[in-house]
Amino acid sequence: MHNTDSTLQPKLERLLDLSLACVTMLLLSPLWLINVLLAVWQHKAPLVKIVQQDVLCRDHGLYRWQVGFLPTSAALLNVANGSLSFVGVSLNGGFGSIHRADLHNLKAGLYSIAEIQHRVGLIGLTVEQSMAHHQAQRSTSLYLKYLLKGLFSSLLYRTAHLRAPSSFKLFGIRIDNLRMAQAVDLICADAAPRVGPVRRPCNVVNFINVNSINLAYRNRSFRHTLNRANCTLADGSGVRLGARSMQVQLKDNINGTDLMPILCAQMVAQKRSLYLFGSAPGVALKAAVALQANHPGLIIAGVQHGHLTDLDNDQIVEAINAAQADVLLVALGSPIQEDWVMANRLRLKVGTAIAVGGLFDFLSGNIPRAPLWMRELGLEWVFRLIQEPRVKFTRYVIGNPLFLWRAFVLKKSQADL
Repeated sequence: MHNTDSTLQPKLERLLDLSLACVTMLLLSPLWLINVLLAVWQHKAPLVKIVQQDVLCRDHGLYRWQVGFLPTSAALLNVANGSLSFVGVSLNGGFGSIHRADLHNLKAGLYSIAEIQHRVGLIGLTVEQSMAHHQAQRSTSLYLKYLLKGLFSSLLYRTAHLRAPSSFKLFGIRIDNLRMAQAVDLICADAAPRVGPVRRPCNVVNFINVNSINLAYRNRSFRHTLNRANCTLADGSGVRLGARSMQVQLKDNINGTDLMPILCAQMVAQKRSLYLFGSAPGVALKAAVALQANHPGLIIAGVQHGHLTDLDNDQIVEAINAAQADVLLVALGSPIQEDWVMANRLRLKVGTAIAVGGLFDFLSGNIPRAPLWMRELGLEWVFRLIQEPRVKFTRYVIGNPLFLWRAFVLKKSQADL
């Protein structure tokens, strides 16, 4: 429950900070003693203060061990003396500077809402919005919730010493390491339909998740299909962990559900149109209605369910071409959808074709999205498994551990299979 007493809440957080810091320092005391002895042996001061600025442009002198283990753990001394909190304003200089005097009663924190979402690539609140949310909903429950999330995300998704190349290969599959905004700009820039005397193939965009990587692991043909796409986008916490096994930091988790609101807003502004093809009868139409309700002015050029035979293929391509859509969404499931797009890309008169898996089920409301706290922990797949245990058992219960085994134990992530 939200605590409405603005004077009591900071005192409760201070008590929690001090208690947790003291307990943690006690647990770390053997390591800290070693750090002190190593520093004395090397004729160095055990601790140094490093000045770091939070996103509200406030300077903080953070303690750090000069030598030894867990050098940043010395920041617990800052928490203990009250100059820092476990949960607060981000100290990540990469987030830029925000000038909001009304937020200055929030301390800088070892963990922040913005930092947690950044680690898992969640496209949610902006840094400023996350601080305003923290301020408005400030409570002991929120503090504890983000403390646990911060610990979990820093263990699984820590970003220190990782590189962020523009693209890399994971199990022989090229992945374009883009921000969400970059992906939307790319789709819209290439969305002009391919018409005229010289026929050019439509641009192809694929989402790469653990399932598609597992399918392509032993299937050279499917791997080749994925790599022929103009753009391949990393989707899901599993791919983020796989990238980490190669010391690569994914810039964003670009899944279709998070991409669609941003893409639709840009398409409305540019007067571009969508065609929805795939999923069970009635689902694509329901998804189209929902998209237009959420994005007034969005042009839906056409819809078509995906329960078709091979004999219907020519008719489908002709219907899509007749609709003169700018962007085509294909929801037939992997690997069928990627193979279908690649087989028809020379015939399709659309600017961009995107293989979107089960996206229409989410857009239509047939399947609810995982709650925010699960997405912030990279556990959306657990929610999907709970929803459809039989359908998703092989994909998640068997597929996810197999993927992680190959990535972290067999160390085959970098191999061009």
